[in-house]
Order: sequence, then structure tokens, then C-alpha cells
Amino acid sequence: MEDREIVRGVIVVLPKSYIYKDLIGKRIASKYVNNIEYPIEITHLHYSKLNADNNLIMLVDVLIA
Repeated sequence: MEDREIVRGVIVVLPKSYIYKDLIGKRIASKYVNNIEYPIEITHLHYSKLNADNNLIMLVDVLIA
């Protein structure tokens, strides 16, 4: 099994078309996350909000895959 690192308190910005409930436990591209170069898997959602540009801003814990 590969080693995976948990990172807590990561800010993820996604297009509004994503539904955060469907993202828990799934891998998403790192292009939506600052300073992480690998795909991530969201493990826990702390907070989410739509911004003025209709992007989904989330504070989450992630596994780096």
C-alpha cells in the first residue's frame, strides 16, 4: 500500500458545477489546490461557501495521493 499524507485545513476552490457532498472520498486534480502537486482525496469538509464568482470555496482535510 502506498504512503499517503493527511493535510489538514486546505483551501480548495472548485467551479460551482462540483457538489461538495459528492467529492468526499474521491480524488480531484491538484490544479484546484495551491501548493500541492499531486491528486488529492477530500476526507473531511470543515466549511464551504460560494463566492461572488460562483466558485465553491472549501476548507477541507485531504489525503495526498
